[in-house]
Amino acid sequence: MNLETALSRYKDVHERILPSIISGFTKKNLKTGYLNLNPPLWILWHMARSEDFGINRLACDGTQEFIKNKWGTRLNVKTNRIGTGMSKEEVKEVCEQLNAVALENYRTAVFKNNIDTLSRIQSEDLTTDWNDDYLNNVLFTEGTLDKGTNNILPVYQKKTREWFVVHTLVAHSFYHIGQLSVIKQLTGKN
Repeated sequence: MNLETALSRYKDVHERILPSIISGFTKKNLKTGYLNLNPPLWILWHMARSEDFGINRLACDGTQEFIKNKWGTRLNVKTNRIGTGMSKEEVKEVCEQLNAVALENYRTAVFKNNIDTLSRIQSEDLTTDWNDDYLNNVLFTEGTLDKGTNNILPVYQKKTREWFVVHTLVAHSFYHIGQLSVIKQLTGKN
């Protein structure tokens, strides 16, 4: 999959698919997990954090929108993490703290920033990969992931920056869209 196709699918996710799925969720539905799935509010937060991190730190060596514009304060969350490997208690805490209106604004800001960032990158820049020191730094030293999730490092080693674009914008998004779709069906909001 090339960059143009990945961007097209990413735009479709944010402009058509997600709005269709999340419309109709009540405040209670957003904060309730179903069938051992995390609550939709947490999934949406995790998707936005992962997209922000994946493009700005793994596809590019930039600054996350979350950090640059102090979204932690606006979202009312006390963590810099993206959610991968969080316990059920941590997920519940994020959902209790999270400002849903600010989350929608953050998701929009990440979407616009990612489109802008990737429109300026050259395809040949994406053919390189990161060394282990860089990956350890952005994943663990910067606090994006808990040290207990170090099993993710081998998955990310030797992956090109293009792989991170496709994984972040398409594969990861559609995985969680599937979860949100199931939850929507379970709550009777079709």
